[in-house]
Amino acid sequence: MYRGPDSLVVFFGKQEVERYRYLGSWVERLHGLVIVLDRDGQSILTLYKNREGLRRAGRKRVALF
Repeated sequence: MYRGPDSLVVFFGKQEVERYRYLGSWVERLHGLVIVLDRDGQSILTLYKNREGLRRAGRKRVALF
């Protein structure tokens, strides 16, 4: 989980897949899911898949702003 200036970014990576695998095989489909929430974490702004991880997402964010 990372805080941006106006958002909260949650990433569902390999570690989370391993941690929640007991819930069922469907959890593997969540690998790479990035959820961007508003500052309070109450509303979803956007979500997308990025299996390369947050390091890659961070570079994209820096390049855009």
